[in-house]
Amino acid sequence: MTRYYRFGSTVLRLGAPSFPEGAQFQIFSCPPTSPDLTVQIRYEKDPPIPAGKARHEADADWYADEHGETVVVRTPDGTVLWVAEYGKDGSVDAAFNTSAKVPLTTFVISEIVDLPRLLLQRQAVVLHSSFVAVQNQAILFTAAKQTGKSTQASLWEQHAGALVVNGDRALIEKRADGYYACGLPYAGTSKICNNASFPLRAIVILSQGTVNDVRPASEREAIRALLSGCSFDQGSAASVDAFFGIAQSLALSVPFYSMTCLPDETAVDCLKAALSLD
Repeated sequence: MTRYYRFGSTVLRLGAPSFPEGAQFQIFSCPPTSPDLTVQIRYEKDPPIPAGKARHEADADWYADEHGETVVVRTPDGTVLWVAEYGKDGSVDAAFNTSAKVPLTTFVISEIVDLPRLLLQRQAVVLHSSFVAVQNQAILFTAAKQTGKSTQASLWEQHAGALVVNGDRALIEKRADGYYACGLPYAGTSKICNNASFPLRAIVILSQGTVNDVRPASEREAIRALLSGCSFDQGSAASVDAFFGIAQSLALSVPFYSMTCLPDETAVDCLKAALSLD
């Protein structure tokens, strides 16, 4: 079965055995067209393990060569679950082990696809953030967990008429006319995700405080926020190099703000004033 998805301006072609496609992924389906990224998943009994020295991370072993990187993922008892080769050309060839007796679900498919890794090859990053759109512009709220990202997004929806595009993540990509924030099918516990893209107005680094205060963030603060909030393989030299190239450009091109805030409407008014929004 072959399916097509569009994430921002990137088209992914997925070839895989039949699986129960999740509702969030269905939102991003698109008609067949020339793909930018291709993923092929097949069933195979006991797929072979690559030769060479591996980098071990949790339940996965990574192998690198001149063609790209290969991951071997195992179940808790050590059984190989899948082997996936990520080529430098944006292709993925994966063998899912039928001997493991684990179902091929939407979650497993999304893990094999590893969209943040593939999008890095397209000069795009995935940022953990609450993503709202107001006046046809995107504002991303990023911070550590339990710091108020979802609260601020909800306040903007209630008091500024904003659309919450995604409650947990945003794709950031560069286009001819600047940076855009785009929806993704990963929405965390919020379950809020929309297939929409907007010019990126600002990235707001949140922290809790006793007063509302907004100031421009430094380049160092911006890169630090991206480093802690973006999804990328920090053990992969190729991924790290790609990430820092994008992060530096983002930090210099997109307004970043540091904001302490209260969990009420006054925080919305404070940020609207800083961003010169009516």
